[in-house]
Amino acid sequence: MRQQIFYKVKGLHCSACASALEKRLLQCNGIEEAHVNLLLEQVDITYSYWDEQHWMKKVEEAGFKLEAMKQNKVAFYIENMHCSACSSNIEKKLRSCDGIVDVSANINTKYVYITYDASKIKESQIQSEIIALGFQIEKIENKKQEVDRQKGYSFYLTVIMGIILLYIGMSHMLHISLPSGIDPMSNFPMFLLLQWLLTTGIIILNRSIFFSGMKALKNKVATMDTLVSLGAGSAYVYSCIASILLWKDTSQLMKHLYFESAGVIITSIVLGKYLEQKAKKKSTKALEELIALQVREANLFIDGEIRKVAVEEIKIHDYIVVHAGDKIPLDGVIIEGRASIDEQVMSGESLPVIRKEQDTVLAGTMNLDGKLVIRVSKEVGECHLAKIIQLVEEAQAKKAPIAKVADQVSAVFVPIVGTIACVSALVWYFIIGDISFAMTIFVSVLVIACPCALGLATPTAIMIGTLVAAKQQVFIKSGEAFEQFSKIAAIVFDKTGTLTKGKPEVVQVLSDLEEKEIFKIAKALEEGSNHPFSHAILKRAKQLQVDRMQFETIETIAGYGLQGVLESDIYRIGNAEFMELHQIELDLYSQQGEQIHQQGKTILWLSKNSTLLAGIICSDEVKEESIYVIEECKRQGIHVVMLSGDHQQVAEHIAKQIGIEEVIAQVKPDEKARYIQSLQNKYGKVAMVGDGINDAVALMQSDVGIAIGSGSDIAIESGDIILMKEDLYGVSTSYLLSKKVFQIVKENLFWAFFYNCFMIPLAAGICYPFFHILLSPVFAAIAMSCSSISVVLNSLRLYRWKLNFKK
Repeated sequence: MRQQIFYKVKGLHCSACASALEKRLLQCNGIEEAHVNLLLEQVDITYSYWDEQHWMKKVEEAGFKLEAMKQNKVAFYIENMHCSACSSNIEKKLRSCDGIVDVSANINTKYVYITYDASKIKESQIQSEIIALGFQIEKIENKKQEVDRQKGYSFYLTVIMGIILLYIGMSHMLHISLPSGIDPMSNFPMFLLLQWLLTTGIIILNRSIFFSGMKALKNKVATMDTLVSLGAGSAYVYSCIASILLWKDTSQLMKHLYFESAGVIITSIVLGKYLEQKAKKKSTKALEELIALQVREANLFIDGEIRKVAVEEIKIHDYIVVHAGDKIPLDGVIIEGRASIDEQVMSGESLPVIRKEQDTVLAGTMNLDGKLVIRVSKEVGECHLAKIIQLVEEAQAKKAPIAKVADQVSAVFVPIVGTIACVSALVWYFIIGDISFAMTIFVSVLVIACPCALGLATPTAIMIGTLVAAKQQVFIKSGEAFEQFSKIAAIVFDKTGTLTKGKPEVVQVLSDLEEKEIFKIAKALEEGSNHPFSHAILKRAKQLQVDRMQFETIETIAGYGLQGVLESDIYRIGNAEFMELHQIELDLYSQQGEQIHQQGKTILWLSKNSTLLAGIICSDEVKEESIYVIEECKRQGIHVVMLSGDHQQVAEHIAKQIGIEEVIAQVKPDEKARYIQSLQNKYGKVAMVGDGINDAVALMQSDVGIAIGSGSDIAIESGDIILMKEDLYGVSTSYLLSKKVFQIVKENLFWAFFYNCFMIPLAAGICYPFFHILLSPVFAAIAMSCSSISVVLNSLRLYRWKLNFKK
């Protein structure tokens, strides 16, 4: 299995050094790929087996030194990360720290994911950097935290006090009579004292807003908390000063009291955040359901006894017992028992399936009846369910390019709003000469601005889109994949295993030799290969019960076939080009070969030295859904191309069956990426659908790589979108969903920008000279909260999305 590791490099000075280091590393045992990044002074090594000591020695001989990068990952829950300005400030600050490899802040979940070099920075230092910005953090253990973290008593007390304060403070404006004990006309001191007590209580209960806002300001950054704390704090301080200076002049003091504005602003923010969190919690519900499928304990069968242990303690090849009605805790193989298994969470199929001895079962599925003894094949972190959860979480953590627009705006948003508030207040003060009026303008502008809506516009839609796709067994790895796929102009399909079932069968043999003798040789050559045609040959050999044959060496010739050596004889099996390369004549079967290719069948030629032994004819069926998916792609205006390594006539025959006009065939694996690049130059953004090792490079070259989950691990790792089912309906699902997601994103961004562009001038008093309309700080705070909630609610519409073409 191929794995990846990064090293820091010492002694690296120029591109010549980088080239020399790459060349030396490729000569080392086990290393398959090496890519040097001169700017970062590090190397990315892909290896098939581990021999670090040998690598270090070889590299030192060339004058360089490798240092292992101790990359750790940590995630934090940020209590008061409210808006994109918050997330942007955290990311900017951490990226400036030496040792931080990657950081991604998601304001929707309030999680920050950090990859760091443990040799350069400690986790405690990372925490200190975040805290210094004014944020409250909590480490996420296994990422199982609830999204809703509202402190019950504090929230409800704030709301109750805010309602009372609004009732008292706005009574004279709304012509509501108050009890005589607190009526300003009969008992003004008590009226004033009660407002001050309620506002002070609200501020104390929600002091974290002020601490966070002021800490951010101290560190020369600004967040939504900065705006709120400045607005509400200014109103509170101004009211306190006015109360002292104008204590004896009740009529004047009434004009300068903003206690209700300060208190109700904070109450509105807290209530808005609570409603926003309730709405956002719906967007994370599907992920929480996935997490809930994970089993914490399992029945370990050891030394003839059953012990209940934590799943983390169970290793590969251990035996576990699963009783009827229990969830299967880990992936494994049944070695004893038979049961009906509900696999809907993994396969999407509602009907239970029967699983018996030697069948594979997956973690999170339910044993409906019967007792099973299972040999564990994957530890807890490597299970299929864990991988799904990881894919979904990583997709939500990664930002789409369009989110950068909101981030860039948010970076300057708060300072600009602060400037507008100050300038507006000063202008109106000099025009009217009323400090109370100027204070109203100042506070209203500060609290009506909403960076939250901008920050939530993209991640909320992407989060829900990711979960909707996951429910349909489609895993989209990032927001970028959503965005790129919604813009593609052409889509390229591999043939074997993608458009066809990938389970070909031997249907005919062209040879004068006995079939058993042919398949004895073919089986020996193909035993180590994982290609679908190899499986077909091995299956036929098993049916014929051929004798075993062992080659001295077997070599894979990429794009051609296999060759083996036995007692100085060279045997080959592969395509016509492979035979022609070694001057092996195919004239005897050329006419038959043409007819077979026209029927959409593939011929594998078998030879010994320079003599042709046989032609093995294989046939592969087209997937039933291929026609529907190709039609849907065309209906959406996407150009469709088939890219195959098979014979031109075979590929054209299959393409004609399913309605593809452009066919590129007889393409070697190392040429596929080049063809993708040429299609990108011709059409623009290109998506590639494939399932094999041969498709991995092409998947990476394409703008969006779509890997079929039943395919190779390398193809899945290379893909941006993974179809967990073998059918192709997921291609249409992911494309149509991507378009819908980015329609929602654009709507969210439009309304977020429109809201701020419209409401900030309104709060600044632009309508006052013409219509005498002046926005109260209280209504400004309510409007700000509503804007964030509307963005989340708009994104939640994605839950109603369904695939809108007939299967």
